[in-house]
Amino acid sequence: MCSSDLQVREATGLIAEAEGRAVLALLPRPRVKISNVRIRDRDGRLTIEAEQLRGELRVLPMFAGRLELVSASLLSPKIAVDLDANPFADQGAIARIMERAAGPAGGDATDRLGKLTFTEGTAHVHSATRAIDARIGITNLEIDWPRADAAAGVKGAVRLGEHLADIAAWIGRPADLLRGRKSDLSLRLASPRFAVSFNGAVTPGPALMAEGSLSASTPDLRTLAAGVDRTVPLPGPLENVTLAGALRLTPASIAVSDLRLAADGNAYEGALAFVLDRARPTLSGTLATDNLDTAPFAALAPPLVETDGEWSRVRLPVSDPARIDVDLRLSASRARIGRAQLREAAFSLLAEPERLSLTLEEAKAWNGVIKAQLAMGRGEAGAALRASANLARVDAAAMMGELFRTPRLSGELNGDVALTSNGETLARALRNLNGTARLSVRNGDVSGLDLEQALRRLEKRPLTVASEVRTGRTGFNAAELDLGVENGRATIRTLRARGAGVEFTVKGAIGVPERALELTLDRKSTRLNSSPIPLSRIPSSA
Repeated sequence: MCSSDLQVREATGLIAEAEGRAVLALLPRPRVKISNVRIRDRDGRLTIEAEQLRGELRVLPMFAGRLELVSASLLSPKIAVDLDANPFADQGAIARIMERAAGPAGGDATDRLGKLTFTEGTAHVHSATRAIDARIGITNLEIDWPRADAAAGVKGAVRLGEHLADIAAWIGRPADLLRGRKSDLSLRLASPRFAVSFNGAVTPGPALMAEGSLSASTPDLRTLAAGVDRTVPLPGPLENVTLAGALRLTPASIAVSDLRLAADGNAYEGALAFVLDRARPTLSGTLATDNLDTAPFAALAPPLVETDGEWSRVRLPVSDPARIDVDLRLSASRARIGRAQLREAAFSLLAEPERLSLTLEEAKAWNGVIKAQLAMGRGEAGAALRASANLARVDAAAMMGELFRTPRLSGELNGDVALTSNGETLARALRNLNGTARLSVRNGDVSGLDLEQALRRLEKRPLTVASEVRTGRTGFNAAELDLGVENGRATIRTLRARGAGVEFTVKGAIGVPERALELTLDRKSTRLNSSPIPLSRIPSSA
């Protein structure tokens, strides 16, 4: 393999070795076939081992006694390359191109290169400084760079994890890339699972930078990520995802500005950044949308109730498979959460090691303002949960009408709720529920409940009071509720209403796991005073 080895050295500066035999054929065109080939640099930072090398020879150099390859193909190659090294810097045409760094852009037309094809192989690309360790399957990959002063093309098919994708790339000035200069670049990857397109420029070296326009799409982002042994730490199915924007890539980060993103039927604008120079990479960004439907975000959440009517016994997710942090901010002109319609809503999603927090920073709803937060982390007994909410100047009638389709309560509603719990399942977490809830309503009434009239008639017609209490209205100047929750049992510390015609206090408790309600009404009236009335108990089957 002496002549071929010399040409490999002349073109690339690499060392070519062969353990198998070489076969030369002249017809129908000159070609050579060599078995068990190994190509490497002097330090072993780039190695290519192949079962066979097949090459097509130039005719004219053969008359001068030289075997000069026009093109070569490697069968079943195993490629290992360290991106922190420069295997072409010693000698050969590529080295000469790099040495002309101080000269004009482009290359020398006398430096002939050629076409190289890889068939059914693998490539291991790694970099300690850039935290890169990727394995790529090669089905059929062709690199065509005929001369140093010409553009280069790449086409073929590669396997990324479980996904087979067609690849096509065009490098405007590969000679300039070898000199550490900028070159135009276009790249396209396409498969049934995804499509990616980039058009822009790239500058190599330790301060690698790529800038240009990026577009990408996938029908199912979660399946795509699973195919390369990754997970996506975001809520929702993440289906029909499309992305377009201005890409800026460096060894430490990937940033997309002027972003247009669509997923699960929602459309967003903004910016995203993926920072790599940390033990745990971070995905951060700010997004905005005119209309947000949150229903897809809960699509993968476990059910609240089992088929037997009991609380869910599915294990709550507290693992951290993604191994990345997330810090996303989202604003929505209008947002739908279940039946609730919010305006000017601001959300945030934070994911850290074994901790997830989803916050409604603020939103306008029912003529007032609401805030809420749900956080989940790992605790000694499984999932550690924390939930809180704040309501300010909320129209109770509007809220009840929208959420429950029955505006039985009216007035200005204010309040705070703070709850904590832990447990492996929702059923266990509800038994460990602790916290407080304080609500107040001013200048309102309760429709379908004429408590004042019913209490006045209680002594005259006690048997009819149950039906009469369900009609009319009970007005009040102020009502307040103070709940204390301990181990799943909510004790009513205060439930009191005062009005012109009636004043009453309710005592009792709510069994959250059993869904049971036990109340006693202690009423006072300007015309009537009597003993407490026990109200019916609502069983768990209700």
